[in-house]
Amino acid sequence: MQVIRRVLGTVWLACVAVALSPPGTGFADAPARTESPAWSPVACTAFKLEVETGSGVECGYVTVPRRHADPKGPTIQLAIVVLPATASPRQPDPLFLAQGGPGGSTIETYGTYLLDSPDARPAANRDIVLWDQRGTLYSKPALMCPELSKQALESAQGHESDAESDAGSKAAFEACGARLQAEAGDLSAFNSAENADDVDDVRRALEYDAINFYGVSYGTELGQFVMRQHPVQLRSVILDAVVPLSYNLFTEPAFAQQRIGEKYLRGCAAEPTCDAAFPDLARRYLALVDRLNATPVTVQVAPLDSTQTHQVVLTGDLLEAALYTSLYTNAHDYLPLIVDRADHGDYTYVSSLLLPMILFDTTMAEGMHQTVACADRGDTDAQATEFPGVLPRLAKSTREDAIEAVAMCREWKIELLPRAALEPVTSEIPTLLLVGRLRSDHPAAVRGVAAAAAGARTARGLSARIARPGGAGRVRESHHPGLPR
Repeated sequence: MQVIRRVLGTVWLACVAVALSPPGTGFADAPARTESPAWSPVACTAFKLEVETGSGVECGYVTVPRRHADPKGPTIQLAIVVLPATASPRQPDPLFLAQGGPGGSTIETYGTYLLDSPDARPAANRDIVLWDQRGTLYSKPALMCPELSKQALESAQGHESDAESDAGSKAAFEACGARLQAEAGDLSAFNSAENADDVDDVRRALEYDAINFYGVSYGTELGQFVMRQHPVQLRSVILDAVVPLSYNLFTEPAFAQQRIGEKYLRGCAAEPTCDAAFPDLARRYLALVDRLNATPVTVQVAPLDSTQTHQVVLTGDLLEAALYTSLYTNAHDYLPLIVDRADHGDYTYVSSLLLPMILFDTTMAEGMHQTVACADRGDTDAQATEFPGVLPRLAKSTREDAIEAVAMCREWKIELLPRAALEPVTSEIPTLLLVGRLRSDHPAAVRGVAAAAAGARTARGLSARIARPGGAGRVRESHHPGLPR
């Protein structure tokens, strides 16, 4: 049983080399925002951001209905950061950024990065709006599950049996669900449809007539919901690392993990320099995982922001989970080196770089991840799911995790979205789809890009006009008349 079950789909925005606007310095004139019952400004320190005086950066909360069909019912608050345009003439339609997960924090991921690296802005002549989606880190309530993090660390600190790990995970899920039901109330309201309606409420509260939308990983699923529910207010859409609406968060990650691992390992074998430095890497990696599962080793691990160490029992499953997580960070460039050193008994990179990322993350809203996944796929029959082409141990652990997660959907009483909400979206909104060859979790999305570029409907998830890529893994300036410049 894998200790780490979920991966945050984080892709740094700087990697999206789309020329959305000319470069700029300073801040373009922007109309003063009117305070309203929906918009409540706060100091940016509430979101752990350091903002220079006179920068024009605004932080605050937008109040929205917990259920949009009940506008006079209970409300929640969404954390917002507005980075003003830095080039003139300022365009009236901002760029909204949506992080993945589900459960990731947009503000935590992009806030400090874009404030400290103004040249990385994807749009200089537009405001950039960062908002933490309902249920995530800085929004209120935040569906955080420290019970799960605590259990994962405890499990990693002792070589538990599968039965012990299952029991501990189940107890942690139940405890988190019971607490969140008491604190947040209607957990079924934390789904992609309500999330998409939030986007339009934020737009109106911030007094924008239309917006441009960028979503990464799960943010692309959310983007498709916005395209369906609020098309008139969308000027353009960028979907990065596309998630088809048919994607099942409970079962399909096994295929992604298998596929991406094979691509990296075979890619090293096909590259003469890499193969010479790290020969026979694929075979050695699989043998390493088996060896660690049979005879785990003990390593010392400390959070990245602390010197306090924790003794962790490194199994093959834990190593595999850590390596998979690294593929969503800049650490993926060092994967062959990390595997090679571990195979030679040196676990320094694993213990100092990879394990802290998965054992001590306090920013991921696991509860929001669960509610979104349950609303989408809480009817999954994981027991009957087949995993052709997937390693038996990976198929086994994925099936067990999926069975447990679906059971928690019932325990948490999460309502399914109407199945029509997961049908493919057909749209005339100018849309750019970005799919990485090595890091794509969703092969159907790759086929979809090719189909859309040819003017056809995608097989799964989205039909739209797109701008063609301008190079190997990069996108040059888009000249589509509907995309922001």
